[in-house]
Amino acid sequence: MLEERQLSQKHIRKPPSLSDFAESTIKRLILENVLRPGHQISIDRLARELGVSRTPIRDALMRLEGQGFVLSPANRSPRVAPITRTLVHELYVVREPLECLSVRLAMPHITDEVVESLAQLLAEINVAEEVSLDRHFDSDTVFHGTLMDSAGNEWLRKMLMPISEHVYRIRRFAKSVPGDHYWKAHEDHLEILEALKRRDSSAAERLMSDHISHSRERLVALLK
Repeated sequence: MLEERQLSQKHIRKPPSLSDFAESTIKRLILENVLRPGHQISIDRLARELGVSRTPIRDALMRLEGQGFVLSPANRSPRVAPITRTLVHELYVVREPLECLSVRLAMPHITDEVVESLAQLLAEINVAEEVSLDRHFDSDTVFHGTLMDSAGNEWLRKMLMPISEHVYRIRRFAKSVPGDHYWKAHEDHLEILEALKRRDSSAAERLMSDHISHSRERLVALLK
């Protein structure tokens, strides 16, 4: 009976704390640009809208500050971290070698079926259609995530995931800016896909490096 009781307790999932709930909710609002870059954060309003006290909100904001999503200047209200050219440059300089490593590690393991699924994903995007902008946004996340998963390296995942969250927020912000920057990225993906089909690891790495570098340049130009 004791063993059964211990086993059942082991499998009981505790509900997230209010601080965890507040953190995940506020982060989602920031990633989706509901709370926009530079936006001043009202602790009282968040507490009221999330139905919690001020303490979990403060705890959540402290954690998000450590992750780079929130700024808390001394004696001033916290605000959402702005998206600056410096942020984009520094983030993408670090992202580039990790994405290239992702391609290199994925190449021996990625299956024909996975490559074909990526081909179908990209084939659904028609740059002449307005609706394809949303499809491209989603496909970009899937494309890079699939390569990361295929790499099969947990340390790479631990390094790429927090970077990917910031990249997601930046891309959400860039989505509201008119231009052909999204379609340039789509063309980059198609070239990388062709290298994957040929199982040409060196070409795929080079193309990924160019893709991240060009994306950085395009985003920096948008922020001017």
